[in-house]
Amino acid sequence: MAENDLKHYIDDFFNDLELYDDYTNGHNYKDLLHASVMRFLDYENTYTANEIYENFFMVYQITDEDKSDEKNIKSEQVSESNTLLKLVGMMKDYEDNTGKLIEKQRDHFIHSVNVFVLGLAIYSQNVNYREIFEEYIEKSPYEKYYRIDGEVSREEFFYRWGIASLFHDIGYPVEIIGKQLAKFVNDGSQSISTKYKVDTAVNFNNFNELNTIVKVDPNFSKIYRKDYPETNFIDLYKPTDIMAHQIFTDFYVGDVRAIDDYDRLSNELNRLISHLDNFIDYMAANRFIDHGFFSAIFVLNSYAALMQKYYLNQSMEKYAYFFYPVANSATSILLHNYYRGTLQARPFELGKLEPKRNPIAFMLILCDELQEWNRRPIGVKDMKKNHVNDTSITITNSKIDVEYILKNRALGLGFSEDKEELINRLLDVEAIFSNGLNVDITIDLDTDAQVSAAVSETETPNILLRNIEEIARASHERYNEIEVAKGNPSESYDDMDASKKLSSVRQAKSYPYKLNLVGCEIVPASDPRPEHTLSDDEIDIIAVVEHEDWCREKRNTGWISPKDALKNRLITQEVYDELMKANEEGFTSNVTNKYEKDGIRVHANLVKYEELNTDSQEKDKRPVREMPLILKNVKGTPLKIVQTNLRRFTLQMHETYREFSQEDVPPFSELPFEIRFNNYNQTLYINRLLTELDYEIVPANHPGEAVTHFENDKEIEYLAKNEHNEWYIKKINQGYVWGPKRQGMQTPTLRPWDELKSKYKKLNRQTFRNLPETLARVDLKIIRT
Repeated sequence: MAENDLKHYIDDFFNDLELYDDYTNGHNYKDLLHASVMRFLDYENTYTANEIYENFFMVYQITDEDKSDEKNIKSEQVSESNTLLKLVGMMKDYEDNTGKLIEKQRDHFIHSVNVFVLGLAIYSQNVNYREIFEEYIEKSPYEKYYRIDGEVSREEFFYRWGIASLFHDIGYPVEIIGKQLAKFVNDGSQSISTKYKVDTAVNFNNFNELNTIVKVDPNFSKIYRKDYPETNFIDLYKPTDIMAHQIFTDFYVGDVRAIDDYDRLSNELNRLISHLDNFIDYMAANRFIDHGFFSAIFVLNSYAALMQKYYLNQSMEKYAYFFYPVANSATSILLHNYYRGTLQARPFELGKLEPKRNPIAFMLILCDELQEWNRRPIGVKDMKKNHVNDTSITITNSKIDVEYILKNRALGLGFSEDKEELINRLLDVEAIFSNGLNVDITIDLDTDAQVSAAVSETETPNILLRNIEEIARASHERYNEIEVAKGNPSESYDDMDASKKLSSVRQAKSYPYKLNLVGCEIVPASDPRPEHTLSDDEIDIIAVVEHEDWCREKRNTGWISPKDALKNRLITQEVYDELMKANEEGFTSNVTNKYEKDGIRVHANLVKYEELNTDSQEKDKRPVREMPLILKNVKGTPLKIVQTNLRRFTLQMHETYREFSQEDVPPFSELPFEIRFNNYNQTLYINRLLTELDYEIVPANHPGEAVTHFENDKEIEYLAKNEHNEWYIKKINQGYVWGPKRQGMQTPTLRPWDELKSKYKKLNRQTFRNLPETLARVDLKIIRT
């Protein structure tokens, strides 16, 4: 970002933002979110972008806890896998893996975060937009909006805008599939003859399955029907009907209020419902795919399912959270393409979108169109085009000036004029910027070509722990105690700047993921399963992964290793030698482990775990070792570590194998850690095989009739054969060989299934015949899905 960048505007936004959870429940979420955005602006890559997604939903997760009425920190909900975050990850994976199969394609993952940031900047700098947004909220029947001293709080915009901007492109994989099909068919037909002109389209046999909210609570729609009686005649478990009514309310009801215009109103609502209901066929007939349509449906389905899950048997007024802020954000997602492609065309023929109609949709279209900088090209043709490398943006109450900066290249004639014309045709820009929008292009001939941003994946799981800050604080304060005892300087958690707190939060958020690697999970202390004490081997494996996560975080926030710094001549040999002393045994505090000068940041510990000295390794082990005590002391909802159901399944599987084996097989606890870890992964694979046959392993008290035996020998053969072949491949890759006896790296069963002796096949089949009984021993069962 150029010198007059977005940072000042972002600071202004967060300075005036107050979060309900901070001033009511004692959290410090605002600083963490602020630091996440600033870190993204400094180091724009997939790691820092994903950090914003995760932290946003750490704050705005859906749980059984009431966040709007009173302080309530007690909750049995420990973690929630967020379907929207999974969809974001899928979108990114699709883009990365299918780009070369598509003609035109650009990044949408980092793009969505940039759209989010730009919207915060515009909101903070333009009072006209703020007043329009506040008026829109206040005139709505919705009464549970975020407020301070009776006025609409900035957090109401932050929440709605976060959902709309961060998830407006999650449906893009559907469009990617359509583009792949078109490219493959056209490339193939053109290779035969240039006379071929083939049209392709993607259609659905049962779109209504997707266009349906899962019905859990019969009271789900009552609050909205009370506010809008006309919805008694539409299906509020149907996302397209919900969005049709939102558009109807925003764009028609405001102008037509007379009783004698009731028929016109009714006709407009029915026309919108019909068009959206048949939009799948409309897209197929016109050979296009609107990914915003699918994104909006995914958002509505996800939030509706989560809210019904946690608000069941509670006040129906809680569903106002869905029908107002969430539905508004989802409808805005739909409108970011649908408005131009449909509502401005026949038969609707609406004019420019005024911000008062739907301020979030207005902002989304504006920011989505303006965000051009650093959009990584993925498609074949897009990779050959020139792209905007940087931008300089000036935002005031009267104007917005956007300067796109290119490195030694041009975008072609008319780009800035076309951009202005498109936005001004879509939006009533002068309603918030009286002097309008100005777009310019600057070609920077004096700088080197842009260095591509590092692309990194964060392994942080999609969990949302309500007590994440408390865990992070406790872990850091314990670290301080140890450092003080050694005579080293320390800094309390509350005194740290937010960027340092992010590191502690990152570590705390990763606990469930790392525990899962060794077959453990975090549960409320009330869970009937016994608490599990981590073994030294388990602590070691988690410590290694923690160090890898720490290294990933450092590299994605501007730090490099001594080896890379020396290789690229960023430091001298003398500096390198001094830094590397920090990894030697006996390292003392008077030997520095960091080097920072002229924007170069080098950390001595950016090496493999085994290259660290004992003291540095202990820094990774200590949080793991002390994790049980920290979790036990969580206020409101004490937590503990237990073995997962699959781990208990693993132990019982091994014991069952020992019962039927004719060889001397040691107990599970006496196996080398690597073999125990492999066995755990093998049960995960068995679980996947069962899923392929429409079975599922669940706790014994789970609803559903238990499967006591498999229906036929074909299923047994399928399970036994695939499980063995998976095990065989892993063993071969680990260096095992066949041998007549089980000795060292030799095993007599190391043969593909088709070459395996019948006695071993029989043993494997028997394992699966006994599977329902094996699971019952650890209070698990198999059900048909």
